[in-house]
Amino acid sequence: MAIMRLEYRREKPPLSIHIVWGMIVVAAIIGSRLLALPECLFHSIFGFPCLSCGSGRALGSICRGEVLQAIALNPLMVLSGMALFFFSLWKLTEHIFSFSVRVIANKRASLWIRISFVLLIGADWIYLIASKR
Repeated sequence: MAIMRLEYRREKPPLSIHIVWGMIVVAAIIGSRLLALPECLFHSIFGFPCLSCGSGRALGSICRGEVLQAIALNPLMVLSGMALFFFSLWKLTEHIFSFSVRVIANKRASLWIRISFVLLIGADWIYLIASKR
């Protein structure tokens, strides 16, 4: 029995969610260049960073072309944003060429994927706290 498998279909997937993501990204880039971001309320109340602390500054660093600086500010948010960008490009390609690929995982693989995400989020938060962001 396969843990994960790919399913290929000849269909044209919708683009609606990726258009929404595109508008959010454009708004975030414009906002990071024009507006000063407020201080993190969570950090000011509790004294340690939230899960997304440094994301706004990281976005500003990416807009200036300072990718390594952005990764140093909040690695998980930057890498997640990059993954979302490439995922959206893949979905656009699927739409243009009228095909769809789905990854289907069994319950055990799904559990391990979820556990991995929780561990990644925890490791990122520990990094943010340890680096005093």
